[in-house]
Amino acid sequence: SFTTLGTASFQGCTGLFTLFFYGVNPGLSSLSSSHVKNVYYTSSSPSWPGSSVTNIDSLVINIIHLPTFPLSYTDASGVYYTLDLSGTNFIATVTGYDNTNQNLIIPYSVTYSSVTYNVQQIAANAFSNTNIVSIDMTLSTQIISIGNNAFDTCTSLTSVILPFALNTIGQQSFNSC
Repeated sequence: SFTTLGTASFQGCTGLFTLFFYGVNPGLSSLSSSHVKNVYYTSSSPSWPGSSVTNIDSLVINIIHLPTFPLSYTDASGVYYTLDLSGTNFIATVTGYDNTNQNLIIPYSVTYSSVTYNVQQIAANAFSNTNIVSIDMTLSTQIISIGNNAFDTCTSLTSVILPFALNTIGQQSFNSC
């Protein structure tokens, strides 16, 4: 397994901020001069703490253990998300909510285990047959699609504020509202 990041391995790479290790815990025993600020790995049995910060030659390297994707997350307002990794992008998809808050504001991003996921989609059937009254997506400037039947039969829905970046509204998304 990968164990050493040598001196000047990334010298001159001033724009490199993230280093990914897919499917392995790199088990680095030595870290030397590097411009990398975030090291992510996806091992199920890490030997590093879940999240730690190490100062190496005055540069900060954040070592963050990523869970197995996709995973589920619920924010403080009761909105459900699926969190995933697409290439090197951390994305969140709204999949529903717990029916306690009738007026929802969908955020730009959510943070889970020190990793920020950009909210990009409302999943198919995410809010169908719920008692939602209003949904505001103006903060969610990265939402590009609303899935099929996302708000189907939301008979209490009176207000929807859509984001600027939206380019797709799926079939019957607001059917019987």
